[in-house]
Amino acid sequence: MGISSVIALLGQLREENRELKGEVGRLAQEVRAMRREMRRQGNETPKTTPQYRLPLSTMEEFLAVEALLKQDAQQRQLMLSTLALCRGNEAGVAVRRMLRSLLPNDLASRFNWAGKGKKMAFKDTNLHDVLFDALQKQLPGSTHAVFGDSVKKWLKYAPERGGG
Repeated sequence: MGISSVIALLGQLREENRELKGEVGRLAQEVRAMRREMRRQGNETPKTTPQYRLPLSTMEEFLAVEALLKQDAQQRQLMLSTLALCRGNEAGVAVRRMLRSLLPNDLASRFNWAGKGKKMAFKDTNLHDVLFDALQKQLPGSTHAVFGDSVKKWLKYAPERGGG
């Protein structure tokens, strides 16, 4: 490869770099505009503070949040909005990120999908419903089958991730 071809390649890279910088600038402007619009519309996030701390670390905290989500629609909406921020380009990725933000592995190890054995059934919890709603909010059209399979798999391997 001669010097002239290297110089030509560097020229192409320089031009591509300029184009990418321009695109990043345009995307940044769009994001700022979207944020302004969300603030102008009042955003969908409730103007309240959560009465829980994530991730939940004990079964007592989990049960307290379960009761709170059942009784307080505003706290439920806040949890939904918080979980919907755990983005993923597909349902399985989004579900895993939401679960990771909710439950540490040692607590997740105490659940399975259906409650078989000595474990608690995750499918019957209020958090299950909020998780699915958060998934629907960020990826409309996601199926309950894909959601359920993702949760089952994540819960199944929680003990291994926790080192046990």
